[in-house]
Formats: sequence, C-alpha cells, structure tokens
Amino acid sequence: MLGLDVATKQLAEDRLGNPVELVLGARLSLSHNSGVAFGVLSGAPYGAVVAGVLVAAGALVAGLVRGWLPASRLGVALLAAGAVANFGDRAADGRVTDFIAVPYWPSFNVADIAITSAVLLLAMRSMRDDAPSTKPSTAQHPIAS
Repeated sequence: MLGLDVATKQLAEDRLGNPVELVLGARLSLSHNSGVAFGVLSGAPYGAVVAGVLVAAGALVAGLVRGWLPASRLGVALLAAGAVANFGDRAADGRVTDFIAVPYWPSFNVADIAITSAVLLLAMRSMRDDAPSTKPSTAQHPIAS
C-alpha cells in the first residue's frame, strides 16, 4: 500500500498538468494539502500540524496497546501504512499530494483511502465487540439444576 501511494503521488506530480475527467463528476486533478485529514487545519503552522498528527498517532497506539481499542490487523496495517505515506509526503515539503477529486468532497489520495478504510474497519470491529453475544450460554440455569 505504501508503495502504491508513493507511486500514484509521483505519477500525479509528473503527469497531471491538466485535470482528467472520469465519470459522474469524478476527476484526477493535482492539488496539495497542508492540513490533515481532508484539509482540516489547512493553513495552520507546520509544527502544529505535525504535533497534532503525532498526538493522534500516539493516542491510537496507546489505545491499541492498552486494549481500549479492539485490534484488527488489517485496520491497524492500513492505518499505519496510510499515516506513514502521508507523513513521508508531508516531511518532504510540508504538504501532501492529493489527486482524486469527487463532487462535494475534498481531494484525497491512496493513503487517505487506506486511512478511511482503517477507521471504518476499526469502528465496525468495535461495534461488533460491543454487541451483546448471541452465543448460547454454557452455564446451567439455576432452576434447571
């Protein structure tokens, strides 16, 4: 995933001088994001953005290690790969390359797809783990003893 993100961002930088129209209003269009997730904190000082990303990553790791969040290998792997990819992009020049544009949504990239998918997977896992069990109880009912 990390390699795919790096390769697609490089292709976008090298080849997307003009937007490429796709279907239903979607297009490939080069843009840069100095904020975090979908442009939040855009225009904030670079140090504040990096600190915010590091705090969020630390909270996630602490939640997983301490058992506050249910672990999903795929979710954690996607989240880590997406975060590393975007952080590496940001470290190079203070911004992230985005190139996928759909109507009514901020531009994004492959790493953003991985991060969003990870959050959805972890949320679904959390809801599943919190749901009441439908397995029959193996304990005997007191009246049946």
